[in-house]
Amino acid sequence: LAFLINLPIGIVIIAIGLTRLEETRHERLKLDITGALLATLACTAAVLVFTQGPPRGWVDPWVIGASVAVVVFFVAFLFVERSADNPLVPFAVFDNTNRVMTFVSLFLAGGVMLTLTVMIGLLVQDVLGYSALRAGVSFIPFAIAFGVGNVLAARAAPHVPPRWLIIGGGAFVLAAMLFGSTLTRTIPYFPDLFLPIVIGGFGIGVISVILPLCAVAEVGPKEIGPVSAITLMVYNLGGPVVLVVIQAVQTSRTLYLGGTTGPVKDMTPSQLDALGYGYTYSLLWVAGVAVIVGITAFGIRFSARQIAAAQHTREAVEAGEL
Repeated sequence: LAFLINLPIGIVIIAIGLTRLEETRHERLKLDITGALLATLACTAAVLVFTQGPPRGWVDPWVIGASVAVVVFFVAFLFVERSADNPLVPFAVFDNTNRVMTFVSLFLAGGVMLTLTVMIGLLVQDVLGYSALRAGVSFIPFAIAFGVGNVLAARAAPHVPPRWLIIGGGAFVLAAMLFGSTLTRTIPYFPDLFLPIVIGGFGIGVISVILPLCAVAEVGPKEIGPVSAITLMVYNLGGPVVLVVIQAVQTSRTLYLGGTTGPVKDMTPSQLDALGYGYTYSLLWVAGVAVIVGITAFGIRFSARQIAAAQHTREAVEAGEL
C-alpha cells in the first residue's frame, strides 16, 4: 500500500520539479568535503550505538567501538571546521544563546514527534489489534491536524513571540499524552484514540514550524543553508535518541507488570494488558519531554519581528533573490 501511494506521488513531484523549478544563481563556493565526511561518519557511528546498544548490551565490543568512533570523528570534525574556508557548521551561529536553546528544543521536539508516532502506532496494532492498513488510516487525522497547526503557526509567527507559540504547541502535546496515558485495550477509536491523535498532531505542527524559523532568525543569507542543515540534523538525531530511551522505559514497565517481550500473538490477556500499560506509561515520558521543550522555549527570546524577518529572508534565499 505504501509503495502504491508513495511511488505515484514521487513521480508527480519529480515531474513538477523538472517543469516548474528554475535554477538559481549563486556564487560557487569551495565545498567542505572533509567536514561532511567526518560528520557523516560520526552520525553513522552514533546511530549504530543507539540502535545496537539495547539489543546487544552497552558493554558489547561493537557498541563500545562505535562509541569511541563517535568521539574520535566528532573531535576531528570540530578541528577541521575551525580551519575550513566555508565550514559545514559555522561556529558563529552558536554564539547566540537564543539559537542554542532553539537547537535543544529542536532535538527534543524531534524525539517527541518520532516517539509519539511509534508508540501510538505500536499500541493500536499490538494491543488494540488494528491491522497495518487500519492503523495507517486511523492516523490520517494526525496528518490533517499537523497541517492545520503548520498553517496557523506560520500565520501567527509574525505577530506572536515564538516562545509563546512553542509553549502553546507543547501544551497541546502535553494534554494529548496525558489523555493517551489513560487508554486501555478496550477503548473505541472515537473519541478515546481520535482526540489525542488530533490534539497531539496539532501541537507538533505548531512547534515544527516555529522552531526552524527561530533557528534562522538573525542569520545572514550565506549562513541560512548551513544553519538549516544543522536544524534538520538536530531534529532527526533527537528522534532515535529519545525513542531509544523511552522504549527502554516501556519495556521495563511491561516486564515489571508481568508482561513479556515475546510475539504478541502468543501473549495471554494479562500479558497484553501489561504491554498496553507499558505503552501508555511511555506516553507519560513523552509528556515529560514536551514539558522540557516548553521550559527551554523560555530561553528563546527572539521577537515576532525577528521571526517575520527570518521568514522573509528564507523565502528570498529559496527564490534565488539573495
